[in-house]
Amino acid sequence: MNAEVAGYGTHRFGADDTERVGAVVSPTQCRSAAIRPPGRQPVPRPSTPRDPSRAGRKTVTESEDSAVSSPSAGAGTPGNGTATRPSHYERIGGAESVKAAVGLFYDRVLADAELAPYFTAINMEEQRRHLVLMLTVVLGGPNNYAGRGLAEAHQPLDIPDEHYARVGAHLIDTLTELGVPADILDDVRATLVSVRDQVVSSGTSAGV
Repeated sequence: MNAEVAGYGTHRFGADDTERVGAVVSPTQCRSAAIRPPGRQPVPRPSTPRDPSRAGRKTVTESEDSAVSSPSAGAGTPGNGTATRPSHYERIGGAESVKAAVGLFYDRVLADAELAPYFTAINMEEQRRHLVLMLTVVLGGPNNYAGRGLAEAHQPLDIPDEHYARVGAHLIDTLTELGVPADILDDVRATLVSVRDQVVSSGTSAGV
């Protein structure tokens, strides 16, 4: 179909043009749209009064809505106005502090005549490395432990409750000597109580 618009010449509209336009444009629409004779100025359209109740509002688009998250999402992360609470691991100084604590702890344990026999055939370098990884997890640091579980490693040793309590006491004394805060000590005590049954083969808890 040929169409001639004043000042624009003749153009053939085909199927592709129909798809692009999407609908038949009426003469009235042409006058109010961009298609108009040269020299004629567009007639200003009356503005629609704005609803005062919507003043200042911003319409949420689909992309903006997808970014809206629950109050818990991103909590404690930098940039959302919530301070991140440091872990016990960070509070005591991280990896170097944990290594120092483990070294001092095993010095105490090996000097204990009742506990030293458990370690006569043990590779202490490897043992220290394992405890560093485990204590790091207990304190909320990175979990890189890939060794045996507590029950698998300790049940065959027939460890009595008294010896478990002595080991726990040495650990608490070590952390106390290093100036670890009281609330962290309380959490370590709670962990010792919670894993007791995986380590002790018989008896009842004597506390640590």
